[in-house]
Amino acid sequence: PRSTRKESSAASDVYKRQALIIPIYASDVDGDELTFTATSDSPEDVDIEIEILESVTVTDYDGNVYETVEIGEQVWMKENLKVTHYNDGSEIPTGYSNSEWSNLSTGAYAVYDGNESNADIYGYLYNWYALETGNLAPEGWHVPTDEEWAVLKNFITNEGYTGIEGNALKEIGYQHWNDDGNPDHEGLDMYGFTGLPSGYRYDSGYYTSMGFNGYFWSSTEYDNYDCLLYTSDAADDSLRVDLGG
Repeated sequence: PRSTRKESSAASDVYKRQALIIPIYASDVDGDELTFTATSDSPEDVDIEIEILESVTVTDYDGNVYETVEIGEQVWMKENLKVTHYNDGSEIPTGYSNSEWSNLSTGAYAVYDGNESNADIYGYLYNWYALETGNLAPEGWHVPTDEEWAVLKNFITNEGYTGIEGNALKEIGYQHWNDDGNPDHEGLDMYGFTGLPSGYRYDSGYYTSMGFNGYFWSSTEYDNYDCLLYTSDAADDSLRVDLGG
């Protein structure tokens, strides 16, 4: 999952100024030089300003360091969680077979297909019970609620990405996302969220959808059996709400 916290002060709206503002995080600059190309359909001159922003990082109990990104008035982790301990230091169990996973009623995590190299890219997959502890996210952070996801989606919509909110969050290109041949489905990564298609582990224990879907937990429980998942699809531009358990 991704973790979030709300900023105490409003972020500046860089898209409503007269000049085109290109925000770049210092951690993304390799060396002392930065080269980029900007094109415009406008017949008039367009002013371009470069903003070098300092990245805020967060560290989990295991010492993994994650970069963050500010979107509107919220700050989100821009990487998927890969922690093996709750923030109180207790270990999160793992290594369950499909049948064992399907019968769990306590927190656990898994790596897609049991291949640790997948976790290096996509992070770990956590079940609902791990979220339910309230101790999964790094200290001072939390798994976003349904309301917080709605704030994010509404911000992106109001920025002009109605119906393609998922695209605005997805990683650019097809290094990790499946290419369905439709260029309109390619990620835009407008805010540096860099959403990845990490897939999902069903209640049955089976893995599915790596390369095709990114699933992001909400801490909001839907009913006694289901909770809310936010999904971005390789062949769908929107940010959908699904049910998971």
